[in-house]
Amino acid sequence: MEKKRFFTSPGKNPVRLSFLVLFISWAAHFIAGKVFLFALLHIFPIPGSVYGLGYGEASPEAVLYIIKHYRVPVLFSNALIQFAVLLALPVFLIRRWHTKDVKGYLRFRAPGILPVVLSITGIIFILPAVSLLSELMYRVFPDFEKMEKASLALIRTDTLPELIFSLLSLSVTPAVCEEILFRGYFQRTLHGKIRFPYHIIISGLFFAFYHQRISGFPVFFLLGLYFGFLYYSFDSIYVSMTAHFVYNLLIILNVNFPLRSGFPFSGEGHFIMPVFISLSCLFMLNTAVVYFISRSKRENEGRDLENSW
Repeated sequence: MEKKRFFTSPGKNPVRLSFLVLFISWAAHFIAGKVFLFALLHIFPIPGSVYGLGYGEASPEAVLYIIKHYRVPVLFSNALIQFAVLLALPVFLIRRWHTKDVKGYLRFRAPGILPVVLSITGIIFILPAVSLLSELMYRVFPDFEKMEKASLALIRTDTLPELIFSLLSLSVTPAVCEEILFRGYFQRTLHGKIRFPYHIIISGLFFAFYHQRISGFPVFFLLGLYFGFLYYSFDSIYVSMTAHFVYNLLIILNVNFPLRSGFPFSGEGHFIMPVFISLSCLFMLNTAVVYFISRSKRENEGRDLENSW
């Protein structure tokens, strides 16, 4: 029998550690990103007209310039930082302080075809709600839309190799690394002490905070709830990874090959209302199916819904 680790011993509270790990990960990610940006500003030539003023801070124009002209180094550093901070750190701590069975702790379990299909259809059906939330935030805070130009510049590509590299860096990497940190480690650890659905809500909140984008907070919170719900429902991190990957994939493809006319968009680029209502209803139906399949499976296996982990 495996020897109990520090935070699995009686009287220990691993939830406190999980919050500390999130803070350390956020700080490390933030600092690494700032250091890389500082290096780019001082190594590569930046026109003085866009550099910015005072204390060496980069203006939004300078950041946009860097992304447009040095997209590959930026994408590579982003992927490297995520693997180091969001993946390696939780895996190390799980093995050192929780259990040697890292795969079991993170729930690396084959989910079957149906859970994967439901996770993909759910993401497709949730897109209208994501679009609506983004549009509402831009209407309430118009300046946020201007701040999104840098993000769009990072996603937008000019060649097929750039598109493939963007998919690997911005779709595959976050789907793996962010799911391991937020669902596999954080939500999994919370679930040991906090009842359903509160561990999903808490992990969704911190998932949204972690992205450091006020304009995208409602969207990331909604997505965090959905990813957490899938992870909890099917006891498999592969399902939430799949949903996360498909969402990022659709966003990247839409930015590079926008559907701005015809179904399902109006001429102004907004979702047609009947389409919005229909897909929203399908999303709720999809979510209900996930819930009842999960509940039925747990009951058939003789496990209590709240204590199956």
